[in-house]
Amino acid sequence: MVSVTPLVAILTLAASPALGDEPRPLPMDRIEALEHIPLPPVSGPLSVSVRAFQSTVVLSVPRAAGAVAAAVRKAPRALCAQLEERPGEVRLHCRTTRIVARLVRRGERRLLEIAETRGLPWGEAGPPVVPYDPVDAELGAPCPGSTPASRAECLLAANQIGGASTELAVARLGSNPDFAALRLGDLAFAAGDVQGAVNLWDRVHAPPWDRLASLRKCELSRSCLAENHPDALYAPAGLPATIARELLLRKARALALNGSPVAAARALLTEAPGPAACSGAPSLCQQLTLAALTAPGPAAPDALVLWLQLPDRGRGAEVYEAERGVANLAAQLGAPLYGANVLAAAAGRVPAHALEEHLLRTAELYAAGGDPVRAGVVVEFARQRAGKRGLSGARWDAVRRALAATDRKPAAHPPLPPAVPTADAGELLATVNRQIQAAHRLTQGDHP
Repeated sequence: MVSVTPLVAILTLAASPALGDEPRPLPMDRIEALEHIPLPPVSGPLSVSVRAFQSTVVLSVPRAAGAVAAAVRKAPRALCAQLEERPGEVRLHCRTTRIVARLVRRGERRLLEIAETRGLPWGEAGPPVVPYDPVDAELGAPCPGSTPASRAECLLAANQIGGASTELAVARLGSNPDFAALRLGDLAFAAGDVQGAVNLWDRVHAPPWDRLASLRKCELSRSCLAENHPDALYAPAGLPATIARELLLRKARALALNGSPVAAARALLTEAPGPAACSGAPSLCQQLTLAALTAPGPAAPDALVLWLQLPDRGRGAEVYEAERGVANLAAQLGAPLYGANVLAAAAGRVPAHALEEHLLRTAELYAAGGDPVRAGVVVEFARQRAGKRGLSGARWDAVRRALAATDRKPAAHPPLPPAVPTADAGELLATVNRQIQAAHRLTQGDHP
């Protein structure tokens, strides 16, 4: 028998960022390759984040990006060979999406530790812990719940992890041990304790929780993922709707991490329960949408339609990058005014070093959409901001020529348009619908 207190203590320690500046050892049986990159001493903050869907590791160094970039360039590295230096940060572009990264100490030195995982990665790119509806999952009464299992799900929905852990520990000793072991494993995995999570999932034997535990373990195995098609692996047949929502999110995540972000966006749009699943994991859906928006290849209207339906799409760490992707994709789909309006509304979120490029792209799209008035306003604002340095380059020259070719002159202070005018949204959606219908006809052997 396992008492409640040790279980809660284990989860509390697992959720801690580090003990004595030494993070938990990596599960080496889940690692394909491992590299350590020495970093120089820096004054001020230094942090690392992983954007797995873009195969990118970002070192945030507000005060010493140049010194860190120079040190990283000198270090031999194969996992993330390409380096991009930006104001305040260093980006490493990796050979795979299956990346976990963190800062570790070795004596007095600080190292960037990067590992390539064998299965799908954990950490920032890990699957979200999506709360289940307690009634639909047959765990008890509606929130606040009537059993330890149902109360745990209600607490997870309220982001009260400690309280949920306590209830799950009680449930594990009571009438729902398999469900509790599954969910305690989920919390351990989210805290970075991969082996602890697997140990808990190994103890799940009762349906339907055993099926979900097997899926979680399969995601950590390259061979298991290769042997199972996503449609079969994440099939929701026979499962409650609340679990089907989680399976759809996991499927989309797996598709994106395996190099198919556009297919991930299409799955979230077309498979039940559709974009509503994103309400349980808005951050994951934003990252998936960004990956689809910026994926190489032809324009993907599915990515743009998904972005339009995201909850809280104007929030999040990567919202500006997504808005840039939306603007560029809208222009490719024949709706440059929509893209220009998205960029105009995003101006307050632009990093200072990127503002001139942002204004240039905004002016280009307004000019391409036949709106010289607003294009002129953006050019004038950019000119005043540039001062004596002026606006130089072939692209600025092209915008000025486009404006000079019209007889209309910019008004003194016309207001900027709202982010999504109704007419432009209608134009965009009509274009997107035509694209999707044409794609569907092609897949059925017809011609658009």
